[in-house]
Amino acid sequence: MTLSIKKEHIFFVLFVFLGISLRFLLMTLGHNFDFESYCIVGEISGDFRNVYAETSRYNYGPVFLIIQGLLYNISSFSANWELTYRVLMVSTLTLTDLGIACIIAKRYDAIKAVIFFLNPVSIFITGFHNQFDNIAVLFAMISILFYNEEKKIGKKDVLFVLFLSLSIITKHILFAFPLFLLLRKALPIGKKLFYSFVPPIIFLLSFLPFALKSNEALNGIINNVFLYKSFNNSPLLSFIYDRIGFPTKYSIVVFGLLMVLMAFLTRKKEIDNQLLVYLIALVAFSSAIANQYLAIPLAAIIILETGVLKYIYMAFVTVFLFLHGDGLGLLGRLAEWNGSAFIVNTGDRVVNHGYTVSAWILFIIILYELFFREMISRAREERLRGKN
Repeated sequence: MTLSIKKEHIFFVLFVFLGISLRFLLMTLGHNFDFESYCIVGEISGDFRNVYAETSRYNYGPVFLIIQGLLYNISSFSANWELTYRVLMVSTLTLTDLGIACIIAKRYDAIKAVIFFLNPVSIFITGFHNQFDNIAVLFAMISILFYNEEKKIGKKDVLFVLFLSLSIITKHILFAFPLFLLLRKALPIGKKLFYSFVPPIIFLLSFLPFALKSNEALNGIINNVFLYKSFNNSPLLSFIYDRIGFPTKYSIVVFGLLMVLMAFLTRKKEIDNQLLVYLIALVAFSSAIANQYLAIPLAAIIILETGVLKYIYMAFVTVFLFLHGDGLGLLGRLAEWNGSAFIVNTGDRVVNHGYTVSAWILFIIILYELFFREMISRAREERLRGKN
């Protein structure tokens, strides 16, 4: 028994070492527009100036700009500050992925933790793209550890609200989750109000120290955070919108209605399940997706019993990220090396429809989780009882 446990620990350490190595290997292949923004924000924040007043290239709450400023100041002591800054950034995001993996191992399953840490999409987004959605996901998963449905508000509830607030202040991908909490069936009314309203209020208050300093900062917060629009591509429903002539400016309304529907459908589920479905639905139904968002639901689809669907999603997104121009851009390199029509046309189809296919895979996972998984499990149990 002891020997077996030691072997499991050894294998886990080896998998962790492999995952870390692959992330830093991807780092050596270059970087994109986002890291250039990190350099700008890091320099401003590291000099204790107002990021929201000086650049439009930061669209989030204050937590990550503080991290950027700290890492930038540490890297300034190096002769090659840019490389050091990149290494520190990848190290921070890798530790975040490792934190998520540890929660998965402790709360769910060690094999699922290994799958998460070694999945190529997370490796790519952390190592090459350096996006930080995973920090917000980690804080959200930590918050769930303190959730409780007792009527009295205590220390655990404060910690739940604290970590959910940190998640939203880092990157507001959990902006709609308070609605899910508000509609929860088993949560006492006092907890509903505390859980649902305090994190958004803290998020808004976090901008005050910056907004009060200058009108430029206030305008920057309004225009670059609250009015910021990513690619307005609505991948799940875009082909329907095109056929019926639906105005794309209203696609965010459809997204909101679909998230309200998800909140209603998951109101009786366990809080873990509700958060996981939220992370998947957020990307599946989103009115605006960029390539880094495809990493947001990974922990969720790996934790949930999604069977082969999680591998289909990871395989397809991996190909997409490696071919896409905002990723490694291998399609362009293949076209330069061998401009055959087959290579170019096949690659173009993957790139042009990549977000759509990804969103529909996630949508199928949602349908499976909400409507079919329990039914299939019951049918399997009945078959087993019949055999016995």
